[in-house]
Amino acid sequence: MLDIRRIPIPALIGLVLTALFVLAAILAPWISPHDNAEIVGDVWEPMSAAHWLGTDNLGRDLLSRMIYGARITLFIAVLPPRCPSRSAPYSVSRRRCSAAGSTRSCRASSTC
Repeated sequence: MLDIRRIPIPALIGLVLTALFVLAAILAPWISPHDNAEIVGDVWEPMSAAHWLGTDNLGRDLLSRMIYGARITLFIAVLPPRCPSRSAPYSVSRRRCSAAGSTRSCRASSTC
């Protein structure tokens, strides 16, 4: 069982903030005050009771846009790589080639 008393305070704060961020991203359609692209006010309105973070240059609610933006950020953060990095094999083969002294023959035989 997890003993919460043994977790350092800064780690616990980070865990709670991360959990809140993930929950806000998942529940964005239900907790955001307005739709992502809905124009709800005048341009560059300051913070108010209606718009907690104000509005942007098109009159969209910034709080709603940040909550919906968390969904995109979360998707990118957990997105598994579909293909391996192309720079890693190239850099490894380059090191081998430069160690051998002949970069021309290595470039021709490289698969990258």
